[in-house]
Amino acid sequence: MVFVGKAFFLRYRSGLEIRKELIGLKINISESEIHYLGQKFIAYLALAHGQKRPDIKKRLQQNGGYVLHLDGTCDGGSPFIFCGIDSLTKIVLDSVKITSEKAEKIVPFLKRIKQHYGTPLAIVRDMSKGIANAVACVFDTTQEFICHFHFLRDIGKDLLQKDYDLIKKRLKTHSATTLLKSLSSPLQFDIEKDKNQIKKFADKILSTALLENIQNKEIMKLSAYSLIQWCLAGKTQGHGYGFPFDRTDLHFVNRIAEVYDLLSKLELSQLRASRIERKPLMKLREILKPICEDSTLQRAIKTLESKIEIFDQLRDAMRMAPKQPSRGLNDDGDDADVKTIEKQVEVFYQKLKKQIVHTPDKDYQKFIDQLEKYWEKLFADPIIVDTPKGKIKIQPQRTNNIIERLFRSLKRIYCRKSGHSKMNKVIQTVLAETPLVKNLNNPEYMKILLAEHRSLEELFSTIDYQLWENFQKLDQVNKIPPPIKKMLNNPRLPDLIIQKISPQITQ
Repeated sequence: MVFVGKAFFLRYRSGLEIRKELIGLKINISESEIHYLGQKFIAYLALAHGQKRPDIKKRLQQNGGYVLHLDGTCDGGSPFIFCGIDSLTKIVLDSVKITSEKAEKIVPFLKRIKQHYGTPLAIVRDMSKGIANAVACVFDTTQEFICHFHFLRDIGKDLLQKDYDLIKKRLKTHSATTLLKSLSSPLQFDIEKDKNQIKKFADKILSTALLENIQNKEIMKLSAYSLIQWCLAGKTQGHGYGFPFDRTDLHFVNRIAEVYDLLSKLELSQLRASRIERKPLMKLREILKPICEDSTLQRAIKTLESKIEIFDQLRDAMRMAPKQPSRGLNDDGDDADVKTIEKQVEVFYQKLKKQIVHTPDKDYQKFIDQLEKYWEKLFADPIIVDTPKGKIKIQPQRTNNIIERLFRSLKRIYCRKSGHSKMNKVIQTVLAETPLVKNLNNPEYMKILLAEHRSLEELFSTIDYQLWENFQKLDQVNKIPPPIKKMLNNPRLPDLIIQKISPQITQ
């Protein structure tokens, strides 16, 4: 069980890969049994974790308390896996599966954390109303910090979403991607007949060499194909942050404009090629023309770029999600003092207020309102706490990325297990305690968990099997019984049920 659990959750192996490893160890069990052992591993870990909560609490108290980071993840219509982590020890304290992020669903979870670990020194969360209301209910006197990344993401969406969606809509109206790909496909088929020509063309384009020893018709095809691919590559010019930090459709349309501008200025008739040979470039220009002459699209681009300039100024002032990132979503922001960042945001804020006085666009005022609403929770003072070693100052992390990284890691594990990237079905079946597996990489946690035991195997052997059976029963609560679930696939089920029960009714 421990071998399978570590293979799944620490080495990211699939069920098939684990089966092959076990066969190499002269153990031949089915993949379904391997997946069952993986679930059982989480259950045993959860039971062991539950028994060690008093010891975990003692460790938290050595730091003067704990800083609770809260967040949830879901995919599509799946339930939420909601998690609480202490950022000082990096220990996952607890997790739960809930049907929504409404306050009434989160409150029992927060009460459980409070019962086991006491009141946190501070809470770091996003701007979800459900989380905010639940925290106010359970931890009404606890200082709160808003995650800077989540704040920037939400305020950026409020400012940019309307114009960005219009750009996407207009591109879709023109079938921009579809038409470019439809022109690209036959060109690719033709140019790949001579891969040597492709290499020769690329080498000469990227050097000062003239396009010699390549037929004109091949130059036209290769040029058109390369320009199309360059336009389409604009849709991948993000840094992994997602919208509104990455605006891939804007990159795409700006590349289209640049290519069209060049082709418009180019006298195609003067090229050393026949009209038939020039056809790919002519066709490309025809596809791009209505996009670049779309006045509604051009106004949206201009408006969006003005708003992006404002948003990026705040992004720079908060030193979060840099435009030339090195760590993508793993970035926790600049280590600058929070008060230094606050002063820079204050300068930005005062400047923006003067700028928007005569601006009719209400999105700017909403932007200002959001800054004012969350200001105190964005730039709160550090916390002074008493510890066994004396008073210390704690500045909670500026982001909730500690939980975001956990969720991305779990997604990676289950994508390997299931073989696909969609998590909605996975979350429906996964145990609520699954996030606890991330503690296995934490040496400090493992020291608490194992205590006098030499290994997980030895620790798990001490867990009463009756506890495991009770855990299974708890996990089955609210699950549709398999025989009933099987019936649900029958489209005639209502008729069948009525037919079966009607004789009893008439009797």
